[in-house]
Amino acid sequence: MKYIIAVVVGLAATAILGADKVKEMPVRARVLTICASGLSVTLMCLAAARKSEMSPRFAVLAVPGIILTYLSVYDILLLAVSNETIVSAALCALLLLPLNGDVAWWAALASAGALFSLFALISRLTKGALGLGDAMIIGVVGLFTGANAVYIITYAVVFSGIASLVLLISKRAHKGASIPFAPFLCAGFFMYIIL
Repeated sequence: MKYIIAVVVGLAATAILGADKVKEMPVRARVLTICASGLSVTLMCLAAARKSEMSPRFAVLAVPGIILTYLSVYDILLLAVSNETIVSAALCALLLLPLNGDVAWWAALASAGALFSLFALISRLTKGALGLGDAMIIGVVGLFTGANAVYIITYAVVFSGIASLVLLISKRAHKGASIPFAPFLCAGFFMYIIL
């Protein structure tokens, strides 16, 4: 039964996200986005089964997992993030706050505001090396996870650093190359869920 609930949550999120700017993506990218969302649901199911939980907390964690997966694919393909999806994610986070037993509403709002402000400032100081869209995603992650977003960001920075180093050493990227950050936030989120 818990897997059926998870699949329904995943399909609903995919349908909501599909209403976004997906029409601008090529067909292959749309298929990849849907497959990545499905994989996200599967990973969430496995994480929930591992922890033997399928509670309202699962929905609170499944929704950002699916949204981050979608934004990751979008960022990889277009080197941009969808503002509409970020706004939808923020609304979902606010609606799910009462179900989140791990994070108080005030802590979620404070974390989101502080994280967004800090990373928007970093975006401005680095002249867009870290995009403002990434700052918005980090703010939404703060809404869903509160102060625990620090762990997710730490994982993301480590993963992106390793990937950047590998790309530079293998000469697949140069020093000033743009690398999407949303996939690393997504990987950091799943590390947070699994650990």
